[in-house]
Amino acid sequence: MLITIFMICQKAKRKSNDKKTRAGFSLLAYSMIGMILFFLMFFFDTMIVVFTDHPGYTIFIYLAWIFALLFMVLSYMSLVMPEWLIKLIEKKE
Repeated sequence: MLITIFMICQKAKRKSNDKKTRAGFSLLAYSMIGMILFFLMFFFDTMIVVFTDHPGYTIFIYLAWIFALLFMVLSYMSLVMPEWLIKLIEKKE
């Protein structure tokens, strides 16, 4: 599902002529990568705890929450598009 959203964002970004729209689709695609990495880090953490004699949390659990925060920030910036971000995108034109 997340990979599908990523691929749709990339296709829509290529078809768009508006710079703000392209930036929004790029941010949404990057947020999907963050969510994929979130689940991947949880998977790595679980595999290390299950298949080794590790006593508990690994570094992967903390990396997972960093990727979740990255997902939330990028999703917000792509869907809400704060004024400061719009001005920054328009300034680059």
